[in-house]
Amino acid sequence: MSIPVGDVTGVEFDRNTAFLRHTFLGLFFLLLSLVLTVGIVAAVYLGQVETRTDIAFAGFFGLFAVGGWNVTYGLLSRSNREVIDVYITTEERTHVFCGELADAEFVDACAELVDSDLPATNRNPKLEAELE
Repeated sequence: MSIPVGDVTGVEFDRNTAFLRHTFLGLFFLLLSLVLTVGIVAAVYLGQVETRTDIAFAGFFGLFAVGGWNVTYGLLSRSNREVIDVYITTEERTHVFCGELADAEFVDACAELVDSDLPATNRNPKLEAELE
């Protein structure tokens, strides 16, 4: 995409942490899923699940356990990617560009924007060292 420099009214940089691995949250769901799974298996094995209501509750909590294992896998298996969001504002609209911090070409292009005469704002102080 090409945006004429004369149309740009401002450039803003922000760090997007949505793609970082959330280890603490993943471990929380791991523990919760483990407790639910062990609790359900123990109740069934010990013969505590006898009536239809008990079976319904065991099935209901079993669905929570399966969902918990799915969330745990999703949180702990994703890659740990840091993303830079670049908001280029023109008189008509705002254009958003995203790139990984590990992508040297994208980081160099962002550094060139910072060094240019365009008014640039950094929303995240941790990016200053990366963009200089």
